[in-house]
Amino acid sequence: MNKTIFKEKQSNNKLKISLFVLFIVIVASIFVIFNFEKKYKIQQHLNVQTQLFNSIYNSSYDKYHSIADTVYDTIINKENIINILKESSKLEKQTELREKLYTHLITDYKLLKNRYIKQLHFHLPDNSSFLRMHAPKLYGDDLSSVRESVVYVNDSHKPIDGFEEGKLSNGFRFVYPMFDANKYIGSVEISFSALSILTKIMQDYDVFANLLIRKNVVDRAFPNGEQDFYISSPLNNFYFEKQIISQLGSKFNPNKNAQEMQTKIGPRLKGGELFSVYNKYQDRVITFIPIRHTLTDELLAYIILNSYSDYIANKISSSKILIASNILLFALILTFIYREIISKNRLKTSEEKTRTILNATDSIIILSDGSDIIEVNSSFFKFFSQHKTIESFNHRYKNFCQVFKTIEDKNFISCATTKQDNWFENLCDNNKQTFKTVIQKDDGLHYFLFNIKATFVNDKKMFLIELTNISNEVLLTEKIKIKDIQLFQKHKMAQMGEMINNIAHQWRQPLAIINTIIAIMKEKSLHNKLDNKELLKKLKSIEDNTQYMSDTIEDFLNFHKPLKSKEFFSINEAIESTLNIILPSLEANRIELIKECQTPLSTLGYKQEFTQILLVIISNAKDALLSNNTKNQFIKIKLSRIEKNIELSIEDNGGGIDKNIFPKIFEPYYSTKSLTQGSGLGLYIVKMIIQNSMDGSVEAQNTQDGAKFIIRLSDES
Repeated sequence: MNKTIFKEKQSNNKLKISLFVLFIVIVASIFVIFNFEKKYKIQQHLNVQTQLFNSIYNSSYDKYHSIADTVYDTIINKENIINILKESSKLEKQTELREKLYTHLITDYKLLKNRYIKQLHFHLPDNSSFLRMHAPKLYGDDLSSVRESVVYVNDSHKPIDGFEEGKLSNGFRFVYPMFDANKYIGSVEISFSALSILTKIMQDYDVFANLLIRKNVVDRAFPNGEQDFYISSPLNNFYFEKQIISQLGSKFNPNKNAQEMQTKIGPRLKGGELFSVYNKYQDRVITFIPIRHTLTDELLAYIILNSYSDYIANKISSSKILIASNILLFALILTFIYREIISKNRLKTSEEKTRTILNATDSIIILSDGSDIIEVNSSFFKFFSQHKTIESFNHRYKNFCQVFKTIEDKNFISCATTKQDNWFENLCDNNKQTFKTVIQKDDGLHYFLFNIKATFVNDKKMFLIELTNISNEVLLTEKIKIKDIQLFQKHKMAQMGEMINNIAHQWRQPLAIINTIIAIMKEKSLHNKLDNKELLKKLKSIEDNTQYMSDTIEDFLNFHKPLKSKEFFSINEAIESTLNIILPSLEANRIELIKECQTPLSTLGYKQEFTQILLVIISNAKDALLSNNTKNQFIKIKLSRIEKNIELSIEDNGGGIDKNIFPKIFEPYYSTKSLTQGSGLGLYIVKMIIQNSMDGSVEAQNTQDGAKFIIRLSDES
């Protein structure tokens, strides 16, 4: 007794130590999980902000694009402007025309400047400046090296827009081609300052904004360092625009925490990413929107949008609270677990004995409460190997009967044969408690005996199900049935050729009898020697013979609709089987056989029927060669694989098929031979077997010297 108490205390101490270690692991996991969740949610929020501010920028840009389009359509692209520009190619008149254009537009230009339009700039087709409305005395300079947008429009005669550095300053430029009718006469630029777009965004969306422009972009435009529109930013390789800083700097402080920001976002800026970061010192989200060159995709600048966000601060605070509360919760849970384990250990031994017994049987044992599966043995998981837990199975199937496949045999139960509601109850109420069922898996159908019995566990009604696999017995029975059908069909196919020949043979005699009776009746009628009694006798004889002919056809039709079962067979072997039958006849008639069947190919179908259709086609080819007295007679058989199909061609040099009868050769009872030579059913049978029985196709072609039949089947090699 004392020894038992000692072991129990020792076991309890081990349990306490294990739970304490588990508690430490859980606390560590809580920190990891909630910190990960916090970072994930913050990043999600930043991603949403990024997309939101990018949409804000694009929306603002589109508004300015619309303004530029309106200015172009309503002010610039007018007849009087075009008339001035079309004369601008004349050097002696350029000064006069420039002054005329300036005078015409100055009033509109002053109004447009109030809408933040920075420039109206006209260019000649040779990329030289014709008129800058903002600097009318600066003209004639070549813009080719600094204004790629102007070069593009003058070359392509298509409009373009985007951010671009110029000789005097940057801007969002919208460049349009100018035409006099269909003649290209130059281009015009309508541009807006970055300050105007940023100011508009700040007014419309309650955010702070700024512009970062790459140093190499500015230095390339001002190689001699004469620019004084920019100042260095605390972020390496980027400038601020002086005018923007002077007007917006009080609302946007770029220098605060600059070193930390450089370390955090420097590489991302260099890579030209669209992203947002959180500034914990100011509790603000800063979004960096890359501005790229429209033609070269070069990174030119960044639009910076800065907005207040309390979501992230609240998320950090709530994460700390969740960590503390979860640690307390798990402490309580582990205390409860400790008490539960001690009580459940007493039941463990008996449960293990019961499970050992259940796992010893190959049958699948299931305990269900009528809705969900509660317990199973190891055979269950061996069969339903895709499910590692009972919960996984219950989640996949709302009702256990859903695993059963519905088949035509009414002896097998499924959801379709029994109501799903109270499915177990319905089966138990049945006088028969042993059933058959089918379960389909990737490897095929599995057949089971299904036994069910109601029982009570802890005063609760349960259902005990036993599934015994009887697949081997069922499959053996099916194989015997299939074999019997195949033997029967093989026997009938062996008779098919004989029956086809017999139709013509069996019809000759009754036709001859009918013809003779008609001749006798005609002769006696001419000499008035045909009485009614003899007439009725002769007519009865004709009727008997026509009925005999009809019975012959009926026998053939019944033979033509046998029960069948497909099988995989070798095309090469089928060809050899056919040649073994007909080759002696070909050799006797000095017909050369050319065979190109080196590739081993197989298909799913009926070998005996396939052999029969080959025999029909080759026999027809032989008859054509003999009837036309062809010299150097040959029959060529070629077997090949084309993509995923088998193609078998049989070709001869027997003169081909008359084009007048070509469309009818596959129709029943249509023959090109005499009545004593052909039945008209051969090619009809060929087409029926290939299309209906083997899911293939057959076609005929006339070649230069004869005919070719091509059979296409699915490749199952």
